[in-house]
Amino acid sequence: GSTNPLGYDTALKIPFYPNLLSLDVKGFNNVIILFLIQSLFGIIPLSHPDNAIVVNTYVTPSQIVPEWYFLPFYAMLKTVPSKP
Repeated sequence: GSTNPLGYDTALKIPFYPNLLSLDVKGFNNVIILFLIQSLFGIIPLSHPDNAIVVNTYVTPSQIVPEWYFLPFYAMLKTVPSKP
């Protein structure tokens, strides 16, 4: 028969299916939960208060405020004159 030349006991191995797979699923669930918490509750403090005003379709807002990630581009567009 075959022998194990290294003398490694195969009974000391951790099986993949019940143990390691459950740890991977728990880790994946933790990442998804953290992502959902951040996306549902973390974005609100980053937004401008003017963006939370109820929309009136008949009146154009006096000052349009872009989202925080568009602010650098908005500032660059405001510095370039559009009409001579």
